Amino acid sequence: MIDGLGALRGWWEKSELGQYVYAQERDFFRAAAQECGGRRALLAGAFAADAKSDFGLCGMVLQCGTLPADVLADAAALPWRGECFDTVLAMHPADFGADAHAVLAELYRVVRPYGHVVLTGFNPHSLWRIGGKVPQVAHSLPFARFKQCVAQTGWQVVRGRFIHYLPPVSRRVWIRRWRFLELAGNRWWPHGAAVYGVVLRKRQAGMRLQTDWADGRVFGGEMAVALARRAGKAANTR
Repeated sequence: MIDGLGALRGWWEKSELGQYVYAQERDFFRAAAQECGGRRALLAGAFAADAKSDFGLCGMVLQCGTLPADVLADAAALPWRGECFDTVLAMHPADFGADAHAVLAELYRVVRPYGHVVLTGFNPHSLWRIGGKVPQVAHSLPFARFKQCVAQTGWQVVRGRFIHYLPPVSRRVWIRRWRFLELAGNRWWPHGAAVYGVVLRKRQAGMRLQTDWADGRVFGGEMAVALARRAGKAANTR
C-alpha cells in the first residue's frame, strides 16, 4: 500500500506508472524553479535521491521524513530558522493525512518575503480513487479546500497546473494507449487530474535579510533532526 512518503518514493522508482507521473511532476517543478530562482532553495518531500541535480538552484538541501535525504524532518515541523529560503520545492508535503494548514504555515515561516513555494498534491476526486497500485488519495485534500488553507496562511497563488489524467494502470503498454486522456482531460475535465501543482508567493512585506548559511546557523532552536548523510554512513557500517 502506498500510504506515505517513503512508499511513494519507492513507487516512483519501481513502478512504470510511478516513473511516468514522477517525470511529469519533475517537469512542473523544473519549469517553476527556473521561473522563481533564488539564492537558497529547499527540496522537501518525496523527491528522488538525485533530484538536486534537476533544478539548477543554489544552496539546495534535500529534506524528507525518510532516507535518502540530507536532512530528516517532517514538513509540519521544519528545523530551519525563519525566512532562510528564497524558494522551496515541496513534493506532496500535505498528503497521506498530513495537516495541510500546519505544513503551509511552516513553509510560510521559513520562506523570505516575496519568496516562493512550489508544491504538488494528490486529488482525491481523480480516477485513482477507484483503487489499483497507485498512492492512496482518499485522505488527500481536495483542491478547493487546499486553496482555502493557502489563503488562511497568507500565501498568494501565482499559478497552478493540473497533472496526469490516466486511470490507475500499471503497464507501460496501457500508459501509451491511455495517453490521449492527457490532452482531453486538460481541456474537458481539468479537476479530474490525479495531481495538482501550484506556485505560491509569500505576501508579507519585508526586507530580504542575509542568512547565516555559511556558518551553518540556519537551524531553528534546538537541532531536533538527524543529518541523513551521517545516518546513512552509520547504517552502512553496521
